[in-house]
Amino acid sequence: MPRYFGNETYNGDQGAVKWYNGACAVAEDDTAAIAYLDAITGIDKDTNKHELTALDKLPRDVLDEVSLYLGVALTPGDGKYDVIRDIENSISTKYLGAITLTSAAHESEVGQTTVTITGAAGDGNAYYYKTAKDTAPAPLYGDKADSTWTVCTSPFSFKPTATHNKITVVKAVVATGFILARGSDDITTKDS
Repeated sequence: MPRYFGNETYNGDQGAVKWYNGACAVAEDDTAAIAYLDAITGIDKDTNKHELTALDKLPRDVLDEVSLYLGVALTPGDGKYDVIRDIENSISTKYLGAITLTSAAHESEVGQTTVTITGAAGDGNAYYYKTAKDTAPAPLYGDKADSTWTVCTSPFSFKPTATHNKITVVKAVVATGFILARGSDDITTKDS
């Protein structure tokens, strides 16, 4: 369920999509609404959260005040989405836990890595991972581990996509996908 940010003063309904001060969210499997919104130029799409938050529903002038209160620098020309992500990043600095993980060459399988996570996820939580090329995924506190993340336990092994050289592991609440902690590493695979 992506969030979308458009006209910062718009409140209303467009079909089944409810907008609050220029922000809306649609279900991850609502392909028609996603296709419709993706075709609109000038709006930002965010796949990090899967429903609107209290921040999303606030008017822009109130968000600017919240930013100043938190000591988050406002960048001239930034839209509502940018301001919200800056606030969420500030919140993450305080609340996002750290995960220690290591990627090492697999003992026997060429092209595979073995990832070890220090510590347990805890009751009601699970670890999930995602890989990327050059820049490790960097979700913030409260972002969602959705269907693009793969559940894992420590240690686990896999063969990464040929171009992927970074891995991020998150700890998330199983029932909601709410991310509580993250850690990243370079992917090391067995050469031969």
